[in-house]
Amino acid sequence: VEAAMTPVRLAITSLRPALVLAVVQAAALAGALALAGVRFGNMLVAVGLLLAGALAMTVLHAALMAALGARGASAISLLALAAQAMWVLTVGAPGGPSVPSVPSGIAGVLPATVLDSALSGVMLGTADSSGRAVVVLCAWAAVSALVMTLAVRRRRATSLAVLRRELAAA
Repeated sequence: VEAAMTPVRLAITSLRPALVLAVVQAAALAGALALAGVRFGNMLVAVGLLLAGALAMTVLHAALMAALGARGASAISLLALAAQAMWVLTVGAPGGPSVPSVPSGIAGVLPATVLDSALSGVMLGTADSSGRAVVVLCAWAAVSALVMTLAVRRRRATSLAVLRRELAAA
C-alpha cells in the first residue's frame, strides 16, 4: 500500500510539467537571442537570467493558483502587471517620469521588472545587475515554493466539523 503524498512531494509533482515548459520557453528565447547575434559572453549570462526568470515566475504562478484559486491569482497577476508597466514607463521615460510613479521598492523587486532590468543591462552592456537579479528571482522562487506547499497542505487538511457535516448530508 502506498502512503499518501506529502504536500512537498505533491507540489513538486504538480509543478514538474510547468517547469519543463518554462525551461523550453527559456531555451527558445535564448535561441532567438543567439540568432539576433548576441555575443557569447553576454549569451551565457542571458541564458542564466532567462532560466532563473522562467522558473521563478512559473513557481510564483503555481503558488498564486494554489493559494488563491484562479480568480485570485488572475487579480494579483493583473495588479502586478500594472505595477510593472508603470515602473517600466516611469524608468524608461526620457527626461524623467512622465506618468505617476509606482514606488520603486515595490515594482523594482517584482520578478518581471528585475529580469527586464538585468537583461537590458546585459544586452546593452551598461550595467551588471545580473547577480542581484538571480538572487531576487531565486528568493521569489523559494518563497513561492513555500507558499505553494503550505497552500497544498491547507487544502488537504480536513477538520472534524467538516467531516461531521459531510456525514450528516449523506
